[in-house]
Amino acid sequence: MLWGMVNVMQLVIKLPLLNVTFPQNAATFYTFISDVASFELLPMDYINSKIFMFSSNDTQDLNFDLMGYQTNNIIKNLGSMFVYLIGFFALVLIALFLKLLKDRCET
Repeated sequence: MLWGMVNVMQLVIKLPLLNVTFPQNAATFYTFISDVASFELLPMDYINSKIFMFSSNDTQDLNFDLMGYQTNNIIKNLGSMFVYLIGFFALVLIALFLKLLKDRCET
């Protein structure tokens, strides 16, 4: 039930991207809860500046600018989720390596 609520919240906060007109207080509310719904827990501006060398690529749509998507770069737009995905795949590779190592030690 909790994950269903989070899923609905993630869908609702993206409604301004569908070119629907909202009052200013609703748009402010959407930008406020956007970080909570997308699990932005890491300082991605600092991390991206240390790891990547991105060029400036501005968006053309005002709705995307208001929702925090100032670029068309997918890594910047994914934010913390990019780090979570890389960490997940690293853990899977480590688990597979440990399983392979365990199988070799048993024989």
